[in-house]
Amino acid sequence: MTIHFILPGYAPTPVGGYRVVYDYAIEIQRQTGERVYVHHSPWPLLRRPFRLSRADIRGLLARAAKSVLQRPRANGVGWYPGTVEIAARFSFFGPYLRPRKGDVVIATAAQTAPLVAKLTRRAAGVYFIQHVETWSASSVFVDSTWKLPLYRIVIAPWLQDYGDALGVESHLVLNAIDGSQFREGPPLAQRKTQVLAMLSPQPFKRADVLMAVYERIRAADGDISLVAFGTESRPTDLPSYVNYVHSPSRADLAKLYAESRVYLCTSDAEGWHLPPGEALLCGTPVVSTDIGGVRVVAGDEGVYADPGDVDGLTQGVLALLAGADRAQALADAGSARLRAYTPEQAAAAFLEQLNIARAERA
Repeated sequence: MTIHFILPGYAPTPVGGYRVVYDYAIEIQRQTGERVYVHHSPWPLLRRPFRLSRADIRGLLARAAKSVLQRPRANGVGWYPGTVEIAARFSFFGPYLRPRKGDVVIATAAQTAPLVAKLTRRAAGVYFIQHVETWSASSVFVDSTWKLPLYRIVIAPWLQDYGDALGVESHLVLNAIDGSQFREGPPLAQRKTQVLAMLSPQPFKRADVLMAVYERIRAADGDISLVAFGTESRPTDLPSYVNYVHSPSRADLAKLYAESRVYLCTSDAEGWHLPPGEALLCGTPVVSTDIGGVRVVAGDEGVYADPGDVDGLTQGVLALLAGADRAQALADAGSARLRAYTPEQAAAAFLEQLNIARAERA
């Protein structure tokens, strides 16, 4: 069996959904000895009816051109060195492959699902769903991809519920995080009073809410250190009191988590959000909007407020900063729960679903 993951283009900077695909590809190849290919092709992005203005199209073409220059070569993906172990391929006009009987071809985004449905007349077609991608396409198009004749694997219960509402079957495989790369930091009482958050230009990640919460935290106590990280250059309108870290390495990111007292998430929606899980593994409690993509990671160990609730998020952060014992208990419980489910176990569960899909196609 040869396994092909189809990604919608190449990401020259870290993207959580891509990282999950690389994690699975590497671990499945290690467990099975089978060849695993990860194909990067931006062409489906240009052919599908997404919500793109002229500026969006210009930006997309610029990113596509940049991805051609920075595409994976012999050394794999630059920001993920482990991909040297797999076949990371790039082709602008679409993945060049002829799947054979017994192979598995996996769509990883709404853009790639129709393509995979066409490619899998002989092979098994799988749709790996990490989010409901209505930020880039109409809900009609996104929902139509769920109804394609593909075997669906979802990463969170809320996504399985979404499929149920559409009348389609899906199979749940939770993500896992490599705990060896995110070690627990010192006890919270020994850390500086610091709040950490991810800052992204994606509208649904709500940078506006993050900045409003940070303003209120600063007004409540000017000695609290406020830190943000992201893959973009420092925004010109970011207040000077926010320390911004541009594109931290995984080791640098782990250090940021491990020296912070609270991790804050302000998103309106996430699939299975990696940063809150990484923070918990480093012993840092989480305050977040109450969304399925964080609930599946932080569970009952998170402190939640409604999406857009600046007051609730602010109070959640200040309460954890003031209550070190409660914050420590939440962080310890969350870290223990996440460490009990390993990437090896997740990859084995994912592979089991691939084998079921393959058997059904035979």
